[in-house]
Amino acid sequence: GLVGSELCIRARSRLVTNPDSFAGWTRTILDNSCAAIRDPAMQQFESQGLTLDMVEEIMKNQSGDVDIPQTEVSVSDVRVDGDRASATVTTTNSGGTASQVQLYAREDGRWKVCTDQ
Repeated sequence: GLVGSELCIRARSRLVTNPDSFAGWTRTILDNSCAAIRDPAMQQFESQGLTLDMVEEIMKNQSGDVDIPQTEVSVSDVRVDGDRASATVTTTNSGGTASQVQLYAREDGRWKVCTDQ
């Protein structure tokens, strides 16, 4: 229902904003993004002869043990319409506070960050 969808959307927003590692950030974003975001990104990697594992390795080598500053994420005004949803996502970190409307799509039973396509 709506409450379950809202909880999933909140969790997804926090996950893509606060990945486990800098090296794994690209995978975290793509794993939690809809096909409209994920497919073009994967095609771009493939056109450069890269796999997601290779991208992670490159990021790991370039970043070393970079600590990712944690970002506080709040989600409000969640609106669900079938397999599409939107929410206002507010992030706060050392750089300040920003809010934006984020779109989501339910794919394979999971809410994923998406675009307006």
